Parts: sequence; structure tokens; C-alpha cells
Amino acid sequence: MNAACRFADLLCETFGADKKRGYGGHEIAELALVKLYDVTENKKYLELAAFFINARGTKPFYFDTERNITTDGKGYTYNQAHMPVREQREAVGHAVRGVYLYTGMADIAKRDTDEELYNACRHIWNNIVHKKLYITGGIGATADGEAFSFDYDLPNDLAYCETCASIGLCFFAQRMLSVAPLGEYGDVVERAKFCRRRATATAEKPT
Repeated sequence: MNAACRFADLLCETFGADKKRGYGGHEIAELALVKLYDVTENKKYLELAAFFINARGTKPFYFDTERNITTDGKGYTYNQAHMPVREQREAVGHAVRGVYLYTGMADIAKRDTDEELYNACRHIWNNIVHKKLYITGGIGATADGEAFSFDYDLPNDLAYCETCASIGLCFFAQRMLSVAPLGEYGDVVERAKFCRRRATATAEKPT
């Protein structure tokens, strides 16, 4: 715990509205910071997680600043940094990074009672579940970028569907369930966990 707090403290000293306005290329720090806040009740960890969420995709784009260039942000869909998260309505880019980000968004929405952020989560949730989810609970259809593809592009023979992405989807569903007790969230957890487990067991069965 002490080691974890030291790492988190360094992040808090380095990043923030009045410090370096950066955020991770691979989202997951947000989840860890929220968990650390829940354990320690130290508000700065929650505030930094919220900063990472709210800064992502805002102009000037942080990755532009790092690279000393100016872009329209479209190249940052891979790590969901192409526009502010509150304006995002579609699951795009690297599937694991995406569901980690959406989980963090739901975490912050719950703890800050942030209806706008929750609504963004709902839009993204609906896009995943109704347009980008395999019946096996898999997401991230394409190996090109290990990513979400366009709506309804769910090929059977080329499905990438990384296990990490299904785990992240369970994280997202569980957080959404903690905000609003809707059965659809639990249904997706069951599909992602049990269908994927059955598919893996079948694939590993000796012939």
C-alpha cells in the first residue's frame, strides 16, 4: 500500500490542471486511482482520476503537444483521445483501452454524481451492446489495431475478440450496474464471462 501511494503521489505531483496536462496513452491509471481513493479516502487520487478523464481529447491535444505538431485529433481514435469523452458516442479504437476508459468514466460519474458523464457512458454502452458485441460476449472485432470496427462489422472467421477486452467489458458493465441497477448490465457480464469461458474450454479440448 505504501508503495502504491508513493507512485500515486508522484502522479499527483506531476499531472493536473495547473501542472502537466497529460494523460495516459493506455488508459488504466484512472481505475487504479479510484480504487486507491476508495481505500485511503484521499480525495486527491479521485481528483487526478477525474482530471485524466476530463482532459482526454480536449484541445490542444496533449499528444500534439508531446510531438510538437498540430492535428485535427482524428489520429487519436486509437486511444480514445480524438475528442472530449463527454462528447463521445461511439466505442472506437483499441478495444481494451476503450473499455478501461469507459470503466473509469463510470467510476467518476458515480462518485461525483455526474449525470453528463454517465449519459456519455450510456451512449457508448448502447453502441457496444447493440452494434459491436458478439453473441459470445467478445468485442474488438478486428486485429487491425486490436480494435472496435465499424457498426455491425462482426466477422466470424476474422474475429479478434481479445480476452482482455471481454474482461474490460465486465469491468464497464459492473461499474454501470453500480450506478443504475439495470438487468442489461448483469446480462452482459454473464455473457462475457460464461460464453467466453465455454469457448476457451472448447478450443483447448484435446482432439
